[in-house]
Amino acid sequence: MDSAGNIARPRYRGAMARGFLERDSRIPIRRVVAGLDTLVAGDLLDWQLGRGSHGHVGIVVKQLSPRSWLVVAGNTSPPRGKGSENDGDGFWEKVVVYQPYARLRLTDGVRVSYNT
Repeated sequence: MDSAGNIARPRYRGAMARGFLERDSRIPIRRVVAGLDTLVAGDLLDWQLGRGSHGHVGIVVKQLSPRSWLVVAGNTSPPRGKGSENDGDGFWEKVVVYQPYARLRLTDGVRVSYNT
């Protein structure tokens, strides 16, 4: 994975979801919910656990409404599955709905530039 042809490597290479946030590419989820911004296919959707630095990240497939998205995410369980959401067994597509008071809550979108 260290070699990807002519595709530029991302500046952030850590495992923490919060590390993907950069000031110039960050889209606060409250702006999206208010209808002031949208997330497009390929953007990242970031969750934060409590007030700490741990969280989760998924890739937006499609914005369904200002409060919901179709995403793909790893280390999770299948939709409507009975498995663990915090220690799952695969990479799944699912609908995510904004819940502002959830312990693991959506905080930001990240606009990603892909060099092709």
